[in-house]
Amino acid sequence: MFQGCSSLTSLDISNFNTESAETMDYIFEGCSKLTSINLSKFNTEKVNNFASIFNGCSSLVSLDISNFKTDNVINMGHMFYGCSSLISLDLRNFNTKNVIYFDNMFKGCSSLTSLDVSNFNTESAEKMHYMFDSCSKLTSINVKNFKTNKVNDFGYMFNGCSSLTSIDVSKFNTEKAIYLHHLFENCTHLNYIDVSNFNNQNALYMGKLFSGCSSLKSLDLSNFNTQKVQYMQEMFCNCSSLSYIKISNFNVENVISMTWMFGYCSSLTSLDLSKFNTKSLEIMWNMFTGCSSLTSVNLSNFITNKITSMDYMFYKCPKLNYVDISLFTSNNNSVPLFAYLPNSGKIIVKRDFYNKISNQIPSSWEKIFK
Repeated sequence: MFQGCSSLTSLDISNFNTESAETMDYIFEGCSKLTSINLSKFNTEKVNNFASIFNGCSSLVSLDISNFKTDNVINMGHMFYGCSSLISLDLRNFNTKNVIYFDNMFKGCSSLTSLDVSNFNTESAEKMHYMFDSCSKLTSINVKNFKTNKVNDFGYMFNGCSSLTSIDVSKFNTEKAIYLHHLFENCTHLNYIDVSNFNNQNALYMGKLFSGCSSLKSLDLSNFNTQKVQYMQEMFCNCSSLSYIKISNFNVENVISMTWMFGYCSSLTSLDLSKFNTKSLEIMWNMFTGCSSLTSVNLSNFITNKITSMDYMFYKCPKLNYVDISLFTSNNNSVPLFAYLPNSGKIIVKRDFYNKISNQIPSSWEKIFK
């Protein structure tokens, strides 16, 4: 109705009769100069769709929708997307029992300092991607009672929630999830997270799952089911405080990409990935780049016959002094794997492959040829 009215600064809709309205999607989308809207007389009892109703209302400072009836609503996707000036939002009266789409609901609400969604009934939810994306001032989000057994897309859900120090997702059911990529990306103040209950049996995408979680010190992912996962690129990239990670039981037989997987995990000292079955892996460039504290890495069972690029895999690992790459092979004449290695160390490698990297290994290193 008022979609794209980007010059509107005020709007009087106090006499609107909306008692028969069934959909209110996009009504105010793009009204970027509106600072307030009086919706006190809106009757929303029959409404089933609120998608993008306030999307792009970037000048709204406050919004009173406490009178909204949402019993029949199925779609709340993009509802407050880009409401970057909103300081508070009272949704305590929302009945979300029938809502399927929560995607992008609060994305870009970068001025919100608090948000109470503890009463949300998410039993029908299927889409939660980008739900809180870039809510950079939220210090807490209570989602501990969210029912997620039907959700298939969690991608970017908490991405950019850079003020969160903790979040309770211990009851999340991820059994149906296909998309888990970017889920906690750039949650830079998150210092602990319990994902031990995550069942990811259908997940395909885990790229950047924890990327940029620079305050995380440990991660126990021993219960992660990764049997179908294809993408793990940048999964832990820039987790610069991470000193302990338990992923030795990962099933990676279907993974195609591990590029930058541990890039700039500068507190990790050792990694044992000897149980990784990499028969499907195609790209793993810069996998350990910037792991400046890494002293040992065991990749003894890495199969590289499908690899198209492993360039700079160990670039900027100045403390690395033990490397087991026993099964590495390459059709290239040379492979730029290492740079800035210390003067002493040990490498376990096929002789043919060593000939392709010999100029990168200090002559003083012990070589064990397989």
